[in-house]
Amino acid sequence: MTQTANHPAQEQGRLRRALGAIWAFVQAMESTGFDHTLCRIERLERDVRGLKEELRRGQNPTAVDANSQGGNKCLC
Repeated sequence: MTQTANHPAQEQGRLRRALGAIWAFVQAMESTGFDHTLCRIERLERDVRGLKEELRRGQNPTAVDANSQGGNKCLC
């Protein structure tokens, strides 16, 4: 009889640990200010590459448009 009374308490402990692990994972996946900064830097680097390519196209009119494939949207 005591075994059945302790069984739900053990299950609750497992559930709490599992939920705690899931919550920690979700918090770790959240975007931080540092992530936002890296995203902005990447977007600026893409813009610079696009401008360089645009300058190159101005000198060489047969060059391919570099921005037609990548896009400049950040997914952060």
